[in-house]
Amino acid sequence: MYPLLKKTSLLLTASALLLTGVTVGGARADAEADIRSMSLRPIGGDYQHRLQYVTAEVPFVIMYDTTKVVSTTSTDTLFYSRDNGVSWIPLTRGEGGALTLPIDASLTSVRFRIHAWFDPLVGSNSEDDYESAPYSVKQPGAPTDVKATANSNGSVTLTWLDNSNMESRYDITRSGPDGKKTFTLSGKTDSIGQVSYVDTQTSKTNNTWYVYQIKPIIDQYAIPEYLVPGEAVTIVESTPPLAGINDIQTTAPLLKGSGIKPILKPGKTKLNVLDDIAKITVSSDLIAKVDGVITNVPDIFAGASSWALPELKQAFGLGLTTSETMSKYTEAITREDFAGLAVRLYEKLTGKTVAPDYNPVFKDTNNVQVNQAYRLGIVNGLTNDTFGPKNPITRQEMSVMLLRTVRLAKSGVALDTTTKTTFTDSSSISSWAQDAMNFVVNYGIMNGAAGNKLDPHGDTTREQAILLSLRTYLATAVLQ
Repeated sequence: MYPLLKKTSLLLTASALLLTGVTVGGARADAEADIRSMSLRPIGGDYQHRLQYVTAEVPFVIMYDTTKVVSTTSTDTLFYSRDNGVSWIPLTRGEGGALTLPIDASLTSVRFRIHAWFDPLVGSNSEDDYESAPYSVKQPGAPTDVKATANSNGSVTLTWLDNSNMESRYDITRSGPDGKKTFTLSGKTDSIGQVSYVDTQTSKTNNTWYVYQIKPIIDQYAIPEYLVPGEAVTIVESTPPLAGINDIQTTAPLLKGSGIKPILKPGKTKLNVLDDIAKITVSSDLIAKVDGVITNVPDIFAGASSWALPELKQAFGLGLTTSETMSKYTEAITREDFAGLAVRLYEKLTGKTVAPDYNPVFKDTNNVQVNQAYRLGIVNGLTNDTFGPKNPITRQEMSVMLLRTVRLAKSGVALDTTTKTTFTDSSSISSWAQDAMNFVVNYGIMNGAAGNKLDPHGDTTREQAILLSLRTYLATAVLQ
């Protein structure tokens, strides 16, 4: 009986043999066969060309020679190892036998393994394993977790995660009152990890707002257009840093029937007294400064809904956005992208910077922000070892992450999670999300949808998610 690893093979045609790499015929005439050698070849191109490295997400095929005779049929299973053969991950062939490796900044070297079964016309079955030498993996990932910090001497320090080992340089474009300037950071090819750059060409006399666009330039390797990494963007006010300005204001108590959702005054943790309710707003001074600088970078909010634009600008100016969410605003946000927003919210609420985390928690993602959010206690997996990074996140899942973030940042503050408002679909809220959905409703973070529904299982767009993070910050920043 064959081992359980055995999979159905491609039909034994000339083209299938070429794509799997099995060589017809061999030097031996007996039943037993083995694998002699293997190579990587580009798919849809010149099969005589041997690949010396693999580019993530770019299809390739594994071809190999065997000693089997013409009458012997064979099947195989392919694997790759990211830890030099300690463990093996199955490879799945796509159309035409195509194989791909994932975009993952931590995956820069692999070994391949072939396990083949041979079924001769006469004689006993046999099987063989073949392991390759290490192959370099080129990663074209875009920069993430970009941040700008104003220094006391007026300079600005930029930091980001370099997720590519293919770029020849980074182009850093700064927009401000003095127009656009571009700086170049070279020497980062083959490096992956945190990168920093200090902009010393800032104003030394005036507090100045700057927008930075950071783009990796890949010009030494040929990659398809869809893999060309995009740019990351961030904003900062130089001297003093953004954290030093009065970015939120607390108004006088509201009158009953004002129509404004209840948000607590500083130091209050219950909503049973009308005078304890006040509205926290973003300083008009901050909004004006953001508006003044983003006019030089008009594509930052391209595609955003007009109704969302004012709050998007506020969130951007307060440092509550991530580079991954600053585009395709009307698309559903994924679990991994909202994890990034939650980490940024935690940093803003606490004034702390969370260190990059490259140690994978789940087998289906090594997203640094997912790792950070998990170890902070903000997110859990769908199972013990899967996160579903590309899955759209539901409104109730988002509410749970927001509540966990605030509880971590404001430990010791009693948050109101009691049921004060019911919706026509309140019964559909999962039990594990009930407190969280009460929290976002009680604090004016999330409103009901049409028909007095909360839609706990519905998706949320990127722009809506950014606004929810902003409202959570404004509702809880002053709680003590």
